[in-house]
Amino acid sequence: MSDYVSYIKRNTKPVEDINDDFINSFKWLSKEIYGGKAPLKSNSVQFIIIKILDRYGKTYDIQKRDHFDVYVVGEFRKTFTPVLRVAQAFADFYLEFGSMPNIIPIPKLILQQNNDILYKLKNGVLIYERR
Repeated sequence: MSDYVSYIKRNTKPVEDINDDFINSFKWLSKEIYGGKAPLKSNSVQFIIIKILDRYGKTYDIQKRDHFDVYVVGEFRKTFTPVLRVAQAFADFYLEFGSMPNIIPIPKLILQQNNDILYKLKNGVLIYERR
């Protein structure tokens, strides 16, 4: 699928559109990333999507789970740097909630060639989009 950007925008929810008490920490993290306060200084990251929605579009309580998935989509060949930057951005979040993010880097090139990976992003929450 060559137009993965429109697919992501159609099939994820912006963090600002979710209204429950639990999501506030992700809204805070999103603002920190956009404001440059969280150490995500990589221009190669295009989207950060968290999987905290059930199949009905409701958030689940991550404090009852020991992990959740974070998809990092971007223009990179080596995945270590974006994973390190996103892990640093999530450090305070982890310390507060004790729930470890599984950071899964997805190079843009793979998205353009593999529809199966795009399906995993469905019903995710978009907390960052490079502007």
